[in-house]
Amino acid sequence: MTKPTKEQIDTATGEQLSEWVAVWCMGYEHGENGLGDKCYRRGKDWIYDWQPHLENLKGKGQSIVLAEKFDMVIHAAKGAVNYGSWYHKTVKDNNWQIAALKACLYSVIGEE
Repeated sequence: MTKPTKEQIDTATGEQLSEWVAVWCMGYEHGENGLGDKCYRRGKDWIYDWQPHLENLKGKGQSIVLAEKFDMVIHAAKGAVNYGSWYHKTVKDNNWQIAALKACLYSVIGEE
C-alpha cells in the first residue's frame, strides 16, 4: 500500500481514513477478512478492531488514543484538531474524529 496523497486524504471516506491510519500511523497490517475492520499488529498474534471513524464510544476512544500518540489537541465542539510543533497546524472537519485521522496522515506524509 502506498502512502496517500493530500488530495486523496481530503476526499476519502472515514473508513478509508481509518484504514490508512492503521497502516501508516499505528503500524497495523490487514487481516484476511476485510477493509479496516480487523487489523493485525505487526509482530503480534492478536487481532484488534480498529475503527476510529465511527461515532460510538469505541471509535471515539480510539481517536483519542491516536490524538495522544501524535500529540494533538482536540476541539470537539469546533470539529478541529491542532497538531505539529507548538500546535501551529489545524485540521477542521464536521467531525473531530475525521479531523484527527486527517491530521495524523498529514503529519506522516509531511504535508498540511
